[in-house]
Amino acid sequence: MKKSVDSTSRLLSLSLGSFAAAVLVPKLPHLLHTASASGIKALKIQCGLLLAWRLSLLRQRVKTEIPESIVAICAVASLLINKVLINRGQQGLGETILRYVLTFGALPSLNEAVNNGMESLLSGEADVPALLALQLGLALNYTKAGMIILIMLTGGEAIEDYALNRAGNDLHS
Repeated sequence: MKKSVDSTSRLLSLSLGSFAAAVLVPKLPHLLHTASASGIKALKIQCGLLLAWRLSLLRQRVKTEIPESIVAICAVASLLINKVLINRGQQGLGETILRYVLTFGALPSLNEAVNNGMESLLSGEADVPALLALQLGLALNYTKAGMIILIMLTGGEAIEDYALNRAGNDLHS
């Protein structure tokens, strides 16, 4: 029974992924046409950094992985800073801060998605559609929506890591 449920869930996630691709791919030129110049620039920076990371150029300089909790805290802090800057009439600076935090904060999750490849798509994980929505938010200048998705992704991972560490400590006690 378990094998049947696993194969059904994989088939369902694959069909949903195919459906999302079928809906999104024809609209991609329109989405890129409506994307802001700053959003496209941020995506190019992100792609370059991800490529450098994949080619081990940055991996040699950065010895440790950035914890998800740090990314989530930075994302929440940047939203609060953005709100303060909007109240002071400096909306442009606030949006720039959000764009940079979103660009660099999504890199660990993007790298993990690239590492997992098709396995994450077939397993039904929500990370792939969430990362796609995050990238579209960055490109279309919906930085606040992208930040909420980043908080959702990294905060969920941080809570999961905390729960696993706590359970491991309780078992070893």
